[in-house]
Amino acid sequence: MELTYHLTRDDHQRGVRLTVARVRQHARQVSGWGSQPVVVTSAAALLGVAPLAYLLVAELISPLGYFVALCAYMWGVLCMWLCGWSMRRLFMNHWLPDNSPSLSEVRLKLAADGVEASDRGRRSKYAWLAFSDVSENGDLVILWFDRAQALLVPGRAFSNEEMRKTFVDTVRGHLSTASA
Repeated sequence: MELTYHLTRDDHQRGVRLTVARVRQHARQVSGWGSQPVVVTSAAALLGVAPLAYLLVAELISPLGYFVALCAYMWGVLCMWLCGWSMRRLFMNHWLPDNSPSLSEVRLKLAADGVEASDRGRRSKYAWLAFSDVSENGDLVILWFDRAQALLVPGRAFSNEEMRKTFVDTVRGHLSTASA
């Protein structure tokens, strides 16, 4: 089976988001509750507020001063979050130039011994052992190398749903025999 397609920026961004979610899920499974982002963020926030609470209890600042300092602290936290969010958004929207090889035409061919992938600048052949999993998300078919690297195949690469199902079943069949 041979497919030819272009990835759009949206396809690529969805692939990145799926990769992040996959890595995040694994990290939750292998790490304890103490390293979870919510726990670490809450602990850091409490460490920032603790000196203010001490100053209030020791009556070194007035309740109004405590309130003003607490509001300033929360404003700083909000500004840091907003800055991080806007930088991630800018990065995701602009990190691939229009002429990126990641967005160029891709030819993907399933062979008996693996997958051949080529674009305008490179040609790669992957043995079936190189892939760990295949999954589907929306109209994307994802051939996973590991938790964070994959080949993305958009649904529009397939002429119909039957071809897509055949592709996924063929890959799954090869993956099960390769892992045995």
